[in-house]
Amino acid sequence: MQRDQLAEAEKAFGKALELYKEAQNVQGQAFALGKLGDIYMQRDQLAEAEKALGKALELYKEAQKVQGQTFALEKLGDIYMQRYQLEEAEKAFGEALELNKVAQNVQGQTFALGKLGDIYMQRDQLEEAEKAFGEALKLNKEAQNVQGQTFALEKLGDIYMQRDQLEEAEKAFGEALELNKEAENGQGQAFALGKLGDIYMQRDQLEEAEKASGEALELFKEAQDVQNQVIALRRLRDMYTQRDQLEEVEKAFGEALALDREAHDMLGQAKYLRSLGNLYIHQG
Repeated sequence: MQRDQLAEAEKAFGKALELYKEAQNVQGQAFALGKLGDIYMQRDQLAEAEKALGKALELYKEAQKVQGQTFALEKLGDIYMQRYQLEEAEKAFGEALELNKVAQNVQGQTFALGKLGDIYMQRDQLEEAEKAFGEALKLNKEAQNVQGQTFALEKLGDIYMQRDQLEEAEKAFGEALELNKEAENGQGQAFALGKLGDIYMQRDQLEEAEKASGEALELFKEAQDVQNQVIALRRLRDMYTQRDQLEEVEKAFGEALALDREAHDMLGQAKYLRSLGNLYIHQG
């Protein structure tokens, strides 16, 4: 939404709020405040957003509207995360989780668990993060939500990689890969393949790493995702370097350089030209 449209929207919801106040309509006031909070968030006016959503939360509590309370709590949690107030964010999403449990709202529970998992990962509380994403995965399986399952599996895979639990990480990303294949999600497949490539590299399984990274590269090409093509080429370059396949290293460097030129990425071009220079010195 453009800035002038946001100004008009703010004006409209402000008027609606005043009318709801005159009519003593608590739920209407809470709705208008929630919309105003959204507008303030879009304009990065976080203090005003926090104030509006905090009032909305109190009114939804007064009206005993669980759905409204969870909406306000989730928005407040997002504000706290943006400001890196992780303790307040944890409290907001924790309350939202409990309300969603009461309402038997599975989607709401998985959303709150995902946010809590992210908070725990930021605080390096990997055990709590694993538990949160594990619960989210279980709920998404029950709801047959493929996208939710892949998200939770990828997060769990990242946790296992941080703890050097490569077997568990391989299993998680392998499951995510299969789910993305079922959903015909090319970018999701490419992401999982890239992570599997990293795992194989760490275990010195260079043939498997080449296969996974090569497949990821082709999928990113199909999606015209330049940034991730460069990342995939970097993986292949590292693998070829380990195997002393200098011709293949040069080819990977050249492709990455061409992509950076296409994206007008001057620093990326400089980086790859410097690396190519080092490669030629090594060959010499």
